[in-house]
Amino acid sequence: MSLEQESSPVESQVNQKPAPRGWTARDTLILTALIALAMVIFLPGLKSFGILDPSDGLYAECSREMLERHDLLTPSFNYQPFYEKPILIYWTIMIAYKIFCVSEWAARLPSALSGVLCVAALYSLSRQFINRRAALLSSLVLLASPLFAVVGHLCLTDMLLTLFMTCATLSLFGRLFGGSIWLLALAYVSLGLAMLAKGPVALFLVGGTLVLYLICRGRDPAEKWHQFWWRRLWPLHPIAGLALILAISAPWYIAEHTATHGEFFQEFFIRQNLGRAAGTVNHQNPWYYYIPFLLGGLFPWWLSLAVMVEPVARLWRHRKFPGRSPQLGLLCLCWSVLIIGLFSAVRTKLGTYILPAFPPLALLTGMVLDQGLRLRAMRERLFALSIVLTVVAVAAGIVLPIVFGKLKVVSLGTECAFYLGAALMIGGFSICAYFIRANRAARGVCCATVCSAMSMALLIPAGLHQYDKMQHLPFRQLLQICKDDSANVATFLRDSPAANFYLARKVPLLSSATEVQQFIKDKPGKHYLLLTKDVLLQAQQRVPHLNLVANKSKWYLYSIDQ
Repeated sequence: MSLEQESSPVESQVNQKPAPRGWTARDTLILTALIALAMVIFLPGLKSFGILDPSDGLYAECSREMLERHDLLTPSFNYQPFYEKPILIYWTIMIAYKIFCVSEWAARLPSALSGVLCVAALYSLSRQFINRRAALLSSLVLLASPLFAVVGHLCLTDMLLTLFMTCATLSLFGRLFGGSIWLLALAYVSLGLAMLAKGPVALFLVGGTLVLYLICRGRDPAEKWHQFWWRRLWPLHPIAGLALILAISAPWYIAEHTATHGEFFQEFFIRQNLGRAAGTVNHQNPWYYYIPFLLGGLFPWWLSLAVMVEPVARLWRHRKFPGRSPQLGLLCLCWSVLIIGLFSAVRTKLGTYILPAFPPLALLTGMVLDQGLRLRAMRERLFALSIVLTVVAVAAGIVLPIVFGKLKVVSLGTECAFYLGAALMIGGFSICAYFIRANRAARGVCCATVCSAMSMALLIPAGLHQYDKMQHLPFRQLLQICKDDSANVATFLRDSPAANFYLARKVPLLSSATEVQQFIKDKPGKHYLLLTKDVLLQAQQRVPHLNLVANKSKWYLYSIDQ
């Protein structure tokens, strides 16, 4: 008997609800509401803070320079070729610049819209496997995840990659269960775009997820391994799929390789991809680096997974059942474990690298919450968790005034946003506890997730605004002095994409007295040098004629004219 034909009396007990029905008008209404909520969370706060160095400013500035140079092929930073990332992020930002003019808001718009589409894709593509409530809760959990909300407010490549990987993985999985050829087309188009967004890592992660899923799913003992893989992979038409992926991504890679005489291949594929895997480039961190990002980035939803261990364990125990819901649970386990495990093993780490693991983690959370709502013991745990989270939110409301008093730089608007966000959290979790006690647990959990998601629209922009005010606003104030004095500006031992972005010109990076003298000789007028406190001693040793113009926080502005 093949795996698809297996059945078990236990399976009928696990899947108490009928299999998910087809798409209905109610699904369209829910999807529209999710898109509207996601737009409210992401779009209004994109201009509430300035450019954050380095990555946020890097992609914004590279795209601005490409637009200025009318170059659609080669990214550049400080008017020098920049090969660290493929072209798609720059193209999308350039389109936003052309429509809305060059600004922080336009630079971050592609990332924000990718977040909106990712939520929509998660609901739409998971509905073929799980019921409406589980799909809705999964989408709301993703929206209410702090790390997902933060990345959606920044100019980064990670949200684009997460969107395309989510579409590709769920579409290929749907095809394994008899989905249409259009699902397959969506999967391979998404992988082609992912290649243009981040490179070959997307193919490795999506392909590795499906292989790991099929291994964990197991095979019929009577079925040979080559028959097993042939039967599962043939419906995916991998050869045609690879051809479509290459048709989308290869033209730019070939053109860039030719235009740069092989320099792009050496820098991007050898140094940036293989080098990051080997840990020979920057951002080297220990294996446990991602633990706080997972705990904080998925807070408080990972707590629901922790207190409802039985539904999570059931997803694993029933991994060989042919039902669509258990199989999606197994896929999400493989999907998230592969991403987190792989990036933890690689020595080069940044907190946003694990963002592609958040859609499967959100799906797991939504499915576990949906199962927990049907079990009385689980509802009691949800009630206790709601009470604890309400207390935590109230405590945060008490601690915030103390923190604000010590900072002394918090604006009234930021303070109000923090308080309103905390109030939404308190209201959402307290209402959740009330509804659970009133035997309306599903309504209560939905209310908690909606309120948490809405609080992200206040807390994330307010937090980023406050961080910018403390760390980056002083730097922009020094840039304004440079503008007012019509001075030539350079940085010392540390470049700053934000300086290029706001001054809209080349800002040389200097490291020696010889380079300083050449900078003064090449450009007539005033000459200013921007540097941070940590390189001040080296500047004093290497650069003659340092005359302090202004000092803001950790940044110093010096005149270097004799």
